[in-house]
Order: sequence, then C-alpha cells, then structure tokens
Amino acid sequence: MAESSIQALTILMVEDEAALRRLVTTVLERQGFRVLSAESATDALVVAQRLETSPDLVVTDLLLPGGSGLRLVARLRERWPDLPVIVVSGHPEQADEIPAGFAFLAKPFGTADLVAAVHEALDR
Repeated sequence: MAESSIQALTILMVEDEAALRRLVTTVLERQGFRVLSAESATDALVVAQRLETSPDLVVTDLLLPGGSGLRLVARLRERWPDLPVIVVSGHPEQADEIPAGFAFLAKPFGTADLVAAVHEALDR
C-alpha cells in the first residue's frame, strides 16, 4: 500500500514573546500544522528565504523587533502575493491599522480562538 502523500500545511509564526510563541507553536502542531517560528521580522525573513514554496499562512505580531509585522508581510508578499495573514496584537485599537484581507486576533486570545482564526484564514 502506498504511503499518503498528504503534507501538513505550513504556518510561519512570528512572535517576540517566547512563551506565547511556544504556546502557539504547540497548539498549531497538535492541530496537524507544520509550524516555523521566528522571534523577529529579521529572523522570519531568514526562515522564509530558505523555503522553496510559500507558507500556507503567516501569523505575526504587529510590533516586532527588527520591524513591524505589516512591513514583514509586505516583504513576504513580494515573493508570495496571495499569502494569507493573521496579525496579532495586544492593542485592539490597532485593528484599524490592519489592511483589508488580513485577519486580526487581539491578545490575549484563547487556543480555540487561535485555531478558529487559522482555519478561517486558510479557508479564504
């Protein structure tokens, strides 16, 4: 019998808070996703440069060391224009800064909210 050729969807997770980055990575991996994590915009660009194909989704904090999450996404979308994005922020008033077509998730969020936002973003 042939082995399944189904591969896990890849999520690039960019979050400077180590505990939150680990939690999100664990939650998403338990959902069957392949998670590539980075703690800064600079690190995320390095990770992205190593990829042969687009990640299926980017989950990024709005405010990051090495640049904003929005600038990071602009750079990533130069290579992958249709890349789905979830922007996370502890400042809900910043939701107005998020471009149309991007999902927004306010911190703190529960794991169920995270998983729902990921599935919704992937279904767009």
